[in-house]
Amino acid sequence: GNSCYSASRAKDVDIVLRDKFLVFVMVPLLAVSSAGFANAQDDEGVVSYRLKLMGALKTSMGSINDMLKFKLPYDSKHVAAHASHVSNIGKLIGDAFEKEITGDTGSMAKIWQEWDKFIAAADALSKAGAEMAKAAEGGTEGAALMKHVTAVGDACKGCHDPYRR
Repeated sequence: GNSCYSASRAKDVDIVLRDKFLVFVMVPLLAVSSAGFANAQDDEGVVSYRLKLMGALKTSMGSINDMLKFKLPYDSKHVAAHASHVSNIGKLIGDAFEKEITGDTGSMAKIWQEWDKFIAAADALSKAGAEMAKAAEGGTEGAALMKHVTAVGDACKGCHDPYRR
């Protein structure tokens, strides 16, 4: 009876030691290594992500423009969805550009020198997209909706002119 108890007890001690090793050694080690990974982001990957965000904006605005030019049947739910997408992408721009990467990226160093202005421009894009979505959801269409398309275009220009090569 006693040898079974001690074997069982030894197994319990091994489990406790293993769990303590995982909690006190491996979890902090993984946290440090993942933080290091995040700090050592691959510049090419960051730039690729930024380009995809900008491409997504272009796609959504292109879809809205096609509907407004009557190349596609107009659907206010689609316009609202694309405009919401524009607004949401605007909210991601700051995070996407947080890491300063210069060189042949299309981004000017001025972004990080004028960070608050850059973020304000991204916020203006997000706000213009949200206002267009609200207008479309409320039944605004045609020429009346074009003022919102123009506002989004102006917001894009407000960022591209000063911060894009």
